[in-house]
Amino acid sequence: MEPLVHTMTDLSGPHTQILLSYEVRENEANATTLAKFLELTKKTFVIKEVPLQDHHPEFRSDDIRILNLFLKQP
Repeated sequence: MEPLVHTMTDLSGPHTQILLSYEVRENEANATTLAKFLELTKKTFVIKEVPLQDHHPEFRSDDIRILNLFLKQP
């Protein structure tokens, strides 16, 4: 997971916007993985969740999350 976050950081600039999506799954392993990813990502990025009402109506689902990531500014 660290290599992914490192690559995202290296490829991002001050105006880069990264959109990530994931499916919410109700098990401990996935929750742990997501928590670790968010912990690593929050060190470098500002994370904002895209509200469900802003998802495309045809593809909107309660178990899909979309995150918008921006590099933290110094």
